[in-house]
Amino acid sequence: MKLFLLILCLALPLGIRAEKLPPVLQESPAEESHKDHENGGEGRHEEGEEHDDQRKEGHEEGEEEASSGVGPGNAVTATDAEKGLQLSDEAVKTLEIKTQAAPEEFTLPKSAIVTFKDETGVYRLRDGWYKLIEGEARPQGVLVRFIPQRKKDLRPGDTIVVEGAPLLRVAELDAFSTGEAGHGH
Repeated sequence: MKLFLLILCLALPLGIRAEKLPPVLQESPAEESHKDHENGGEGRHEEGEEHDDQRKEGHEEGEEEASSGVGPGNAVTATDAEKGLQLSDEAVKTLEIKTQAAPEEFTLPKSAIVTFKDETGVYRLRDGWYKLIEGEARPQGVLVRFIPQRKKDLRPGDTIVVEGAPLLRVAELDAFSTGEAGHGH
């Protein structure tokens, strides 16, 4: 639910509208069961008690709750720690992701730069995988020269996300999250 609100807060000022929610914004069955017991339904339990479905939902001791928003039929179709994430065609349209080939000196529009914590990066698209490449951004007039931390991560001719990068970051955080932050009990 927190992710939905974050995306909604980002999407409304950008004028992003959708008749039907993209899969990444649809609630999972686990979230629906939480709503049921939070609203006094039969699934309600006291703090510290287990869900009836905990064994089915991967709540066993020592297991992490995986993100259910990854796979066929979802916005994020695959994740890999080394390669990054893959998006469905519908997600690319919904997030309004635009790309361009990286120029020789990596001089890019400012909209390509993603800033988070104390880090800066750009998203590279290679072989269908979106990967956040960290580095340094140096302003050059209306453009920014991006210098990757590791040279091998970005080569001239690689495809760079130049529009939609902040929403891609939100999708990445959701896809790679363990789900623990939103599980309030």
